[in-house]
Amino acid sequence: MDIRRIESNEIDQMVPLRDYCFSRKYTGDKLTDYINWTKHSTSTGAFSDDMLVGQMMSLPLFQQLYQHTFKMAGVGFVGVYPEFRSGGVMKQIIKEALKLMREEEQYVSVLGPFSVGYYRKMGWEVMFDSINYEIDMRDFPEIKLDSVPVFQRFDFKDWPKEKVQTLYNEVAEMKHGWMFRDELWWERLELREADSYFVLVKDGFMRYRKSGTTFLMEDLVTKTYEAQKQLLHYITLHRSNFFKIQGVSSIHHPLNYFLTAVPCDRLVGNQFMGRIVDVEKTMSVVPVKTTTNCFYLNIQDPLCEWNDGLFKVENGKIERINDQVANDDVIIEISIQALSALFFGYKTIEELSYLNLIECSKEGLNQFSETYQFQPVEIFDHF
Repeated sequence: MDIRRIESNEIDQMVPLRDYCFSRKYTGDKLTDYINWTKHSTSTGAFSDDMLVGQMMSLPLFQQLYQHTFKMAGVGFVGVYPEFRSGGVMKQIIKEALKLMREEEQYVSVLGPFSVGYYRKMGWEVMFDSINYEIDMRDFPEIKLDSVPVFQRFDFKDWPKEKVQTLYNEVAEMKHGWMFRDELWWERLELREADSYFVLVKDGFMRYRKSGTTFLMEDLVTKTYEAQKQLLHYITLHRSNFFKIQGVSSIHHPLNYFLTAVPCDRLVGNQFMGRIVDVEKTMSVVPVKTTTNCFYLNIQDPLCEWNDGLFKVENGKIERINDQVANDDVIIEISIQALSALFFGYKTIEELSYLNLIECSKEGLNQFSETYQFQPVEIFDHF
């Protein structure tokens, strides 16, 4: 079995593999979108006699984390033909894909899991809890506004592209975990959700779709709370058109504060998992609360040899070391998936200790907690 990057002249083999491994074949705009991304992504494959039998696509995306813009590998379209699913073929593909991610300076990776348990074994961890909500239009309250808003409505045929894209990225820069959307990503949305509408106000916009008598809120992007209220008020102007409102939020999103006072069905889900691809590059941007502590992280990452081993944290900085440590040094044992849970703010150090996912002394636990200031993320783009 040959595990390597899929070359441009082999991309045509990716479509039938994707179609076999997933429940629905792509046609029309979705097929166009998929082929477009195969040309722009780094894809890793398993080959048997030059036949592609397994694949993983890493989309070249960008994510805002700790006030830094990271190149992010958005993993998707993972599959192996059934007759090749024994012998750890997918594990070999993932290991090679992680190496290629690091070479391309994609130091974090995000995916939508088909199995949380499987990807945990590969080093990914749940990164945040999304909230899928459904509201009866009759229960949606009237929104009190400070002034009469001016609404501008568009669809993809006449939308003010530059204005919307600039506004989105300005808001994304203020968020923790949001993706930056480049031209390619907006082209993807237009192909996959061509029936979208946009409504703009002074400091924000909403992208939405219609599904029968259901109002689907796809994006709520606002700089101010007043802009959020204006866009929510816009929904109430559709009382005669829709019976229900559906959308996705998160525990930390300002919209969730509004939802807590509205009768609605809310379902918590784990739509995304995240992974640290390079420990030194990612941990070096996490805010430090104190620089007086000195301790060691002994990280287990069997798929990434550059992460697997001992790291020294001193003066608020982290570096890989090959030295032996003394018996009285503070050593914290942690897996890459547990460290990823911390980095993306999904779990605290105390929670991981309770779950026996961190092994260390009480002093080590205190020093770890005193040093880093991890923050919870939210991400809503699907790939």
